[in-house]
Amino acid sequence: MGQLAFEGTPPSAGDLSRKWHVMIDGARQVVAALPPAEAGKAVFLRSGELCRDEPADLTDRLRGKGLAFHQGRVRGALPVFVVPAR
Repeated sequence: MGQLAFEGTPPSAGDLSRKWHVMIDGARQVVAALPPAEAGKAVFLRSGELCRDEPADLTDRLRGKGLAFHQGRVRGALPVFVVPAR
């Protein structure tokens, strides 16, 4: 850490480690909540926005068919999803 340049006081390695582990645990929960058949795909809300939900919200959206999965590359162009009328 001492060899890296920080603006202001450098963070402690312990604090960074704890934050990193919290983020990894959250990512594991998200992966566990999503269907295995959709692994590797971008996850969108039906509105076309990228999904940034917490794991519990993902489960609710999956039950309500509120998510869409995109297997291609997103890059600069977001896909358009057509939601059939009910």
